[in-house]
Amino acid sequence: MLSLIIIFTFAQIENKKIYGNRNKARNRDCLSGQLDTLSSPDLEKEITNILEGNAQNVVLDGGKLTYISSAGLRLLLILQKKMGQKGGTFVLRNIQDSIMEIFKITGFSSFLTIE
Repeated sequence: MLSLIIIFTFAQIENKKIYGNRNKARNRDCLSGQLDTLSSPDLEKEITNILEGNAQNVVLDGGKLTYISSAGLRLLLILQKKMGQKGGTFVLRNIQDSIMEIFKITGFSSFLTIE
């Protein structure tokens, strides 16, 4: 099973391939800064690549994410839905309190897996 950990930086996309046990490849990228109308097209391209690939487990590290708009929420919804359709999983990690509050207000915390 292929796992993918994303750490996405909007100023610069950092994509490092990590080889773990049993030759499983994982990409490591970080959600940082603002996920809004201006930055969401970059993440959308990344999500399209993920969904077209073989990854069964996707983890987004949002430890440096400071803002998320409805455009960003839409992308997370798409990723959650499509990974479920593939029989895979999508997990958000290290979400800051201010972003968690947005997830709670919008109801996203009820269906996203947040660790």
